[in-house]
Amino acid sequence: MTPEQMAEIQRLRSRKVAPKQIARKLGLRPAEVKAAIQQQAEAQMRSMLDESGLPPIESCWANGAMVEALFGNRDQDESGVTLGIGSVMVVRNLRNKRTAAIFLVDYYCLGIKNADCPEFSNDEKYRWIKSTIFEKFVEGPVEISLTQAQAIVFGAEVYARKLGVEPHRDYAEARTLLGERSSALPDLEFGRDGKPFYFDGPYDNPQKVIKTLEQSVGADNFDYLLQVLPPSEGSGLLGSGFEG
Repeated sequence: MTPEQMAEIQRLRSRKVAPKQIARKLGLRPAEVKAAIQQQAEAQMRSMLDESGLPPIESCWANGAMVEALFGNRDQDESGVTLGIGSVMVVRNLRNKRTAAIFLVDYYCLGIKNADCPEFSNDEKYRWIKSTIFEKFVEGPVEISLTQAQAIVFGAEVYARKLGVEPHRDYAEARTLLGERSSALPDLEFGRDGKPFYFDGPYDNPQKVIKTLEQSVGADNFDYLLQVLPPSEGSGLLGSGFEG
């Protein structure tokens, strides 16, 4: 098939002309036209992918307190609610098909506590998922760059691994949607007041985490706040040098 015929097929398809009509007009077999259309569609699809072979970025989001804590001048969450917990959502979109990488990030200690990569079949589902992810944070989501999203997620992963804590089991799948690591990621400071601060969650094993931290950094080099304790031990416990 000549380049001129390929160009004419593309022009006619853009005008919604059926493959059989195109074949008659150009004196080709319908199978040849269908193959050319498929080839053009695949080429167009490849041209829309980024250097990593991923759909283009639509948007990146994170809760405001985490963005302020890591990129701004605020030392800790003013609300006192999240205590070093934040969410990052990276959304890619190709022909109105959205796929997202979602990370629950403990930027004080445990790194990537949860990860997922859902697909959204329509706008309503996308809005619902986004709202569900960020409604737990008082300040709500703010839009960030892909570089900032990578800095948060990759940085938290590395920080936690140094403490002996591995990321969530679904992290490897979700992290692929972050694409190739930028060579110009900002150097963020994780932890609280220069050292790890562990705040236990409902699905944690606090004793295991504390033992891991004792082995990795030493008993006097991290702080913790435990809320989930047996009734006989009270409702909370401050550890190490934690204040207020």
